[in-house]
Amino acid sequence: MTKKFADRIGASLGGTRPLADSGQIPFEHQIGQTGCTIRPKICISVGASGAIQHTEGIKDTKLMIAVNRDETAPIFNIADYGFVCDLRELLEAFLE
Repeated sequence: MTKKFADRIGASLGGTRPLADSGQIPFEHQIGQTGCTIRPKICISVGASGAIQHTEGIKDTKLMIAVNRDETAPIFNIADYGFVCDLRELLEAFLE
């Protein structure tokens, strides 16, 4: 669903090291200290906890939007806007 969402809004898809390690995304799309650094105008982080290893790769984002069901997730400390909700429900609603 995340890929469909990215395609729908014309976005690129990147992710955290656990996603790359599990083969869910190619290593080239890993963002963070052991991946690549990006400087997007808008970054929509869906489900990422906000561990420093990942956020170092997105720290120069102009507008950060975070979606996580854990209201205490560190990603909200760097987000301009945050949504505390279930990722699957949000993406399903958007894709309808």
